[in-house]
Amino acid sequence: MAIETTRAVHGTRSRYVNGPCHCDRCRSANADYQVGARLERRLRLLAGLASPTHGKHSTYVNWGCHCPACTKANSEASHPRGTGPVCDG
Repeated sequence: MAIETTRAVHGTRSRYVNGPCHCDRCRSANADYQVGARLERRLRLLAGLASPTHGKHSTYVNWGCHCPACTKANSEASHPRGTGPVCDG
């Protein structure tokens, strides 16, 4: 007896995540979801309804927290030591 499965429709986040399909429509649906999720997290942070871990690159990016600790973590993640241009001056 075969088990019948259903596949999510193209152009949905479900198809992107579970499909896995990464066509332009599914990628766009996932990107739209991520934008909305980041905005919701940011609003919860600003309203004092969330307390993410500070001092992490992911908190800077995903929560939109720009406190000094998160800004420093983002800077370090974006510019790891030893990868920048060398100054001869």
